[in-house]
Amino acid sequence: MKPTFVLVVGIVALVGAMGVVAADTGQSSPFPHNESDDNETGVSPGQELAGAVGAQGASVRGELWNRTLTERLNNATTPAQRAEVVADEVELLNASVEMLNESRENLTEDWEDGELTEGEYRASLSEFVVHAYAVERRANQTVRAAEDLPTRTREHNDVNVTQIRDLEDRAKELYEFDGEIAQEVANETLSNGSADGRLPWADGSED
Repeated sequence: MKPTFVLVVGIVALVGAMGVVAADTGQSSPFPHNESDDNETGVSPGQELAGAVGAQGASVRGELWNRTLTERLNNATTPAQRAEVVADEVELLNASVEMLNESRENLTEDWEDGELTEGEYRASLSEFVVHAYAVERRANQTVRAAEDLPTRTREHNDVNVTQIRDLEDRAKELYEFDGEIAQEVANETLSNGSADGRLPWADGSED
């Protein structure tokens, strides 16, 4: 099976998987805190928990997904092989950014049309931010791999560092919002560590 096909299947699973992974995140959630029984935001405790757990699950999936690139680069023993990996990544990143952009548009449209409650919107948005951040991180890793290639190898394999940087920028722009609620959710998701992708069993010394 062609590596690119395998990788595209991976991003489809990453972006499309919205299942909940049971985990105790120990982190703050991207939801407004309300100590009283009356939740003026319309966000129920169940929705808040589902959103936090969903983001954590997406984060773990993103970390596992990004580790596949590390493994492929480590297994490439020559500059030509590494250039082939980078070329595959450009295809994957393009597909990922386009898919996420469509997901963002659909999510925004559903929210503006009143098809989502605030709790549903926040939960979906937090998970989306984690996905976009994972793609940005993968693009950054691809940029570094491309920069490490000899110039002649890049030219021979049509590896364009500027193009990959552009994909990284586009991935970052996906989780930058104008709306107040969306900004709040994105900032909270990124600041509380939900998007970091630290695996539950990872060594504490790992960055």
